[in-house]
Amino acid sequence: QCGHVLHVGDSIVYLRGERQTSPSLSFLLDDGVFYANTTTSDVSMNAGTTKMLKFKSGDNTYSVYDDTVDINANDDTGDEPDGGE
Repeated sequence: QCGHVLHVGDSIVYLRGERQTSPSLSFLLDDGVFYANTTTSDVSMNAGTTKMLKFKSGDNTYSVYDDTVDINANDDTGDEPDGGE
């Protein structure tokens, strides 16, 4: 599952050698294709930031995130993630 790191300003997104979401954002690098997770939910790029990286494809807008983010951690109160328990 070892991959590469995508630097976006002062934030990072870990890229993986296997696709974990569909669709995903794909990067063709010298040593193969690597993937970033995507979702139609508003999520941060990684667990250490509140910054979001988004792109539009057709009628859908996607957020890019890595596997440090638990996209199911927020509850309906709008509170911060609970740490993935």
